[in-house]
Amino acid sequence: MSEKYKFHNPDGVYFVTSTITDWVDIFTKSVYCNIVVDSLKYCQQNKGLVIHAWVIMSNHIHLIISRNSKPLLSEIMRDFKRFTSIELIKELQGNSLHAENPRASTGPTLAREFSRATSSQHAENPRASGRRNKWILELFSKAAKKIKRADYFKVWQDGNHPIELDSNFIMEQKLNYLHINPVTAGIVYNPEDYVYSSAIDYSGGKGLIDLEILD
Repeated sequence: MSEKYKFHNPDGVYFVTSTITDWVDIFTKSVYCNIVVDSLKYCQQNKGLVIHAWVIMSNHIHLIISRNSKPLLSEIMRDFKRFTSIELIKELQGNSLHAENPRASTGPTLAREFSRATSSQHAENPRASGRRNKWILELFSKAAKKIKRADYFKVWQDGNHPIELDSNFIMEQKLNYLHINPVTAGIVYNPEDYVYSSAIDYSGGKGLIDLEILD
């Protein structure tokens, strides 16, 4: 990794970007986004991660973070990516199994029935979804085989591209860039309307993750 993009200041505030292997659009379903959200919450509660802003896009995430405990940010991000890799693979494998074998389900649940009742006529075919999951798993597997230190699947690209926000100008620039991402991508009209983002917190509301707001 270039010396330019490392966590040089252990007590600094950093803008980081973590990207899925080959820019695969995995975060197009809430189940995968929620794995990231839950893991970030765990890191807050158990590893001293301080989150100032965040957004999950279709194939990458942006965070503005610092720390309030012993673990270094590089260590926290390493553990975060390691854990989410395992959980994302489990979910991909499980969805592929259920798509191939509908009887693998233990029966209807309230959530499943609600989803079925409210889904559009053009909802994704479960078998098509299963094929896509298989394709993603194969891609992650091929990426893992290219490097000796990966076991079976490589979910995240290497590195986090950390940029220290050591001035008000850079901090405001990165904060605005992070929150405008879903608008630029054409997902929403207003940043605060995007669920998987901290934009709502900076608009007087409450998002999914507790934040330490940047002044």
